[in-house]
Amino acid sequence: MGPALDYFRGAYKHRTRLGDRIVSNYENSQRDRSRCGDCYMDAYERVQLAMRQVGDGRPLGSWDKHRMFCTIWGSQIELGKKKWKEIPDIFRGRGAPGAMVGDGRGTVLMEADQIWSGGLEPGAVLQTWLNFSDYIRVVNGDKPLAYGHSFIHKEYVYRGNSIVGMKVIDNNFHGTTTITRGRWGYWVATNVRCLGAGATPRIPDPWWPDGPAESEEVAEPAHYGPPG
Repeated sequence: MGPALDYFRGAYKHRTRLGDRIVSNYENSQRDRSRCGDCYMDAYERVQLAMRQVGDGRPLGSWDKHRMFCTIWGSQIELGKKKWKEIPDIFRGRGAPGAMVGDGRGTVLMEADQIWSGGLEPGAVLQTWLNFSDYIRVVNGDKPLAYGHSFIHKEYVYRGNSIVGMKVIDNNFHGTTTITRGRWGYWVATNVRCLGAGATPRIPDPWWPDGPAESEEVAEPAHYGPPG
């Protein structure tokens, strides 16, 4: 069951130009549907393109791990615990949703109960971790024992009046598979919004000067592991 039925049910009564453009880019381009690569970069580039297309007042710039926004988005714990813990803990481990809410581009951080009660609009960004303990490890700046995934909400899947899954937009780790709540042990998401012209960044940008990580304890980004 598609977005039209979700809209009729009321789930998408607050859908936005930005979210709709993210989804329409995916639906109308075979090339877009065939994308692969790092999951967090795939999500970033999709949102970045859609922002430019709809005329966001401060669209996302080029990826730069020395921007706090990108560090949060990609859970870049490899920069070292000292720098990682300069980020408020409410955003750490929460990937794209944490970055978007922290910068005023997302509505509110929603965890599993809100997500699976129908709180997401088309184009919402999500971060998941295989286990809740992986999320806690990343919050603390430690490499997860498993892995996480960054992706975009396309639509809910219903059985009768109950949400039983969702279709997503990602780097083809999930692809067209219907994703259920039990697939991931930790979920967080936010609905996306554009910023007006002249909007002031809320997250420091740039955050720190270019330089090596303060520690070699973590050698890889948190997302590395199985594809996604």
